[in-house]
Amino acid sequence: MFRYHTDEEIRRYDLMKLGVLLLLLLLLALAWFATRGETTSGQPGVEAATPVADETTGDTTSPMPTLRVPAINVPDTSPPAGNVPLSGTAEPGSQVVVLINDQPATAAITGVDGAWSASIILPAGDYTVKVQTVDNLGNVVSESQPATISVGSETSAEAPGGFSPPGFDPVTGDYIFSGTVAPGSTVTVSSNGTVVGSAVADESGNFFITVPAEAITGEVQIEVIDPAGNVVQQSEPYKLNARPPSLNLSPDAIIDPGTGAVSVPTTPTGIVLNGSGEPGTQVDLLVNGESGGSAVVDAGGAWSLPLNLPAGTYTVQLDTLDPGGALLSSADPVVIVVGGGTPQAGTPSGEPPAEQTIAGVLAARPEFSTLLSVLQTAGVVDKLNEPGPFTAFAPTNDAFAQLPQRVIDGLRANPQALSEVLQYHIALGRYLASDLAVVQPATVNGRLLTVSRQGDLKLVNDAVVTETDIMATNGVIHAIDRILVPPLAEGVRPPIIDSSGVATFTGTFLTIVGTGEPNRTILVELNGEAFGQPVVVSPEGTWSVSGDVTPGEYQIVAYMLDTNESLLGIARPVTLLVQ
Repeated sequence: MFRYHTDEEIRRYDLMKLGVLLLLLLLLALAWFATRGETTSGQPGVEAATPVADETTGDTTSPMPTLRVPAINVPDTSPPAGNVPLSGTAEPGSQVVVLINDQPATAAITGVDGAWSASIILPAGDYTVKVQTVDNLGNVVSESQPATISVGSETSAEAPGGFSPPGFDPVTGDYIFSGTVAPGSTVTVSSNGTVVGSAVADESGNFFITVPAEAITGEVQIEVIDPAGNVVQQSEPYKLNARPPSLNLSPDAIIDPGTGAVSVPTTPTGIVLNGSGEPGTQVDLLVNGESGGSAVVDAGGAWSLPLNLPAGTYTVQLDTLDPGGALLSSADPVVIVVGGGTPQAGTPSGEPPAEQTIAGVLAARPEFSTLLSVLQTAGVVDKLNEPGPFTAFAPTNDAFAQLPQRVIDGLRANPQALSEVLQYHIALGRYLASDLAVVQPATVNGRLLTVSRQGDLKLVNDAVVTETDIMATNGVIHAIDRILVPPLAEGVRPPIIDSSGVATFTGTFLTIVGTGEPNRTILVELNGEAFGQPVVVSPEGTWSVSGDVTPGEYQIVAYMLDTNESLLGIARPVTLLVQ
């Protein structure tokens, strides 16, 4: 028997179906909101945008990062004079420069969490500390609010803004003024209104001025004068702290003209160091970072200290302390070779000195053949034949082999970009491994490198130093295990892998997400092998790369290329365990 439905019954039936559909949609929406805090492996508490995506949904939505203004964590208590630790936050993956009394003092690279840390040697006093985010040209992108930090109990003289802190050569007794200004500018140093030194900034804007300590009789002022004769930058007058100690070398001491190392003969009772300093102060010696003794400077400005050192090569640091033991000033480290002769600094006593420039040493070592080739392509190799001195951080062939072939081809095709990258590996000055414990070197193109330690490893930026103190006539070489990439231009977002997800992924199809500069190309590698296909960063600054994986432990690295296929940046590696 058949039954026909009226129009009213049909209308009620349609409304019922619509109600059921709306109820289902509401339940789906509630379920979606309830599971947003879960990871792709079902673990709660991790944001949805992670480097691992669910193999069934493939959801790769990544939130845009908020640009962070750099900040400083002000210590709760006054730190003691000496190696003062500093920390803070800034935009992830950016380079920050720490300024002490408006002087660049050190640099650091922020991690994916936006945290940075650094340490600076400071005498007792009150300091104004700021931190700036800078691009690869040294331009300031953003700046923190100033913070005041008190070190010890005394007040330190204010230093000039815009220039490197003065150094002091204990062998010559000269102050060294340096910095980076507009190329071709004339820089003068005045004491009590009298010009006591000057220099013209080179093509990279770097200048070095040596002034005998005796010429500094009062307040010091630095001026920058453009080619037209106009003063375009001027420091406030400031007074140097107590004069650092200097060495009075005996007639039988020999200074190596290539390395600056001081060779002294030894006796059965060791050696005796003596020199000049501020009367009434204390001279404190550190030998290879360990205390070597102290002496009081007499009323005539002289001091003497015996050292029982066996034959060998040592890095000696001379500090001036007040009667209460507070650090007043420090001389630059000096390499002393005990045992006579002229062995090369940084090598075992008795070995012959280096007879090749940095370029010559690289050419003679097979593990640097790729580096030498790209130096020649970029026209930078001639720089490493100049007198210097320089410190070269040399990527090995294995370091270049880690780069995707597309990256290497892009660099070779763009000599200007390649030159910028290579110059970022060359620092002004000779810095042995022991010096790098207290120095953040500046490169020939005016950018700061960050030296740190991770356990027993010494790091330059993110590269591990695999061999130290390879000597040359015009400097020193340190081998590193990866390429150093200069900081990005103003406003350009670095490549960052979103590492907020869990460290373990279960599945066979992996999606890696991250952020970067819009319209740039991202290449992803797992353990040095290409993963997925290259992608272009979206206009919103997000990217994702997917592919098949097998169980194992992987190191994920992302490379960002510009529109000319030149390397712009390398993301910090992220480790992931696939089960």
